[in-house]
Amino acid sequence: MKNVSDPSKIVDFRDTTRERDYAERIWARAHLLTNRDRALLALHVDAGNSFHQIARLLGVRPTTIARRIRKITERLVDQTYPLCARSPERFAELELSIIRDFFVRGLSMAEISRAHGVSYYRARATVQKAEAFAGSVRSLATRRKRSGSDTRHRGAVRTGTLPHRDERTANNGYFQPRQTLSVARSAHPASHADLSHVRADD
Repeated sequence: MKNVSDPSKIVDFRDTTRERDYAERIWARAHLLTNRDRALLALHVDAGNSFHQIARLLGVRPTTIARRIRKITERLVDQTYPLCARSPERFAELELSIIRDFFVRGLSMAEISRAHGVSYYRARATVQKAEAFAGSVRSLATRRKRSGSDTRHRGAVRTGTLPHRDERTANNGYFQPRQTLSVARSAHPASHADLSHVRADD
């Protein structure tokens, strides 16, 4: 867990172009949050207020704001709900609502049970089902990525773009690559209606 005793250690989304791009992806999922969390995130990301400014406005410590925004953004970038939402054939609407409330909104099992009129055990079973499914999707993606890497490696061997043994540096005989291979990563848009504009691998 990150140390948030100093708010300056928390990434400020306004600092660089990269952070601003990241903030845009975060904000694209903000509609999934509770009104309270969305309003807090809007003060920082959309309105551009610093942690200190928000803290003065709300009458709390800057570190409190930093922690809350960090937790909100961590939930927004978690891939469990987007992965499940992209597979509506596996999850009923009620199940997706439970998954959203737990992984995105940060509600407790007891709160979810009361909000949806289901038992605590059913809510927990749904969350466990989502975790298992998301884990299997990530494992499959990892295996495919490794398989693709192996394929590119074999292609490099055939085309002679791997480093030769006679291409050594003067430093302890390490090989000096003749050519650097780049790998392009592709993103697949989510298909669930609630996430039609969100990339699952953001």
